[in-house]
Amino acid sequence: MIDQNLKDLTFNIIIDDASHKSEDVIATFELMFYRVRPGGLYIIEDLHTSYWKSHNGGYKASQSQIEYLKNLVDLLNVYHIRKDDEWASDNKEFYNRLPEKDKDLFVWINSITFYDNVAVIEKLKHPRNGSYARKVVGTKQPIIPSIDIAKEHEYYHNPSK
Repeated sequence: MIDQNLKDLTFNIIIDDASHKSEDVIATFELMFYRVRPGGLYIIEDLHTSYWKSHNGGYKASQSQIEYLKNLVDLLNVYHIRKDDEWASDNKEFYNRLPEKDKDLFVWINSITFYDNVAVIEKLKHPRNGSYARKVVGTKQPIIPSIDIAKEHEYYHNPSK
């Protein structure tokens, strides 16, 4: 029905200010996030209703919109999840077990920012095609405690002496 009404419309910003019931907010996000243009924003307000039983929420209630959004934070960081706390840059086991809808979201979510009562999901300008490469640029310098530099330049005077 939505696709018939909206046809090919896309938006720079979508603000969800609808029923505030958790299942509606989640369903709307899953339908409408794909209509946000690359680089755009999806904003959900009135998140306080996530904690209300009357809106199918509750503190740490798994079906609430806030818990859904917290799960998106894990999705955003999926390539940093370690198996048995050992780093393996090619460990894609967790990613491979994700449902297809989560993989589809993963390739587009750039950031999730929480404010009081509001979440802002920023869409990437281009879909992600894997984990970000780790690169070191420049030369490595030894780490010197700043207190040593302060003492060397006589900026530091121990007040206890």
